[in-house]
Amino acid sequence: MHERQTESPEVFDRRQAVDATCGDPELLREIVGIFLEDCPRMIGDLRKAIASSNSEASRRAAHTLKGSVAVLGANAVAAAAKEVEQHARAGNLSAAAAAFARVEAEVERLVPVLKELLVG
Repeated sequence: MHERQTESPEVFDRRQAVDATCGDPELLREIVGIFLEDCPRMIGDLRKAIASSNSEASRRAAHTLKGSVAVLGANAVAAAAKEVEQHARAGNLSAAAAAFARVEAEVERLVPVLKELLVG
C-alpha cells in the first residue's frame, strides 16, 4: 500500500470534513483556504503564549486551533491541541510546550494534504 494513503486518514478524515460541510465541496474548499491562511497566526499565537508562560493565553490559543481543525477532520492536530489545552489549563506549561511540538509536527503533515485538496 502507498505510504501516503496509510498516513492520510490520521492526518485528514475526508469523510468527517465532508459531513461537517454537508457535502458541499465549495464550502469545504473555502474552509480549507481560510484555515491555511489563518494557521500560521494560530500557531504563532500558541507559540508566543507558551513562550511567555501564560497558561490562560496558551489554553485559549490551543482551544481555538482545536476548534479550527476539528471541522476539517484533522484529528491528529485536534488531539495534539487538546493535549496542549489540558496541560495549559492545569498550569503545566512545560508539558504544554512538549505537546506543542506534536502540534507543529502534525500541522506540518496536514498542510500539504489540505493544499492538495484545494488543487484537486
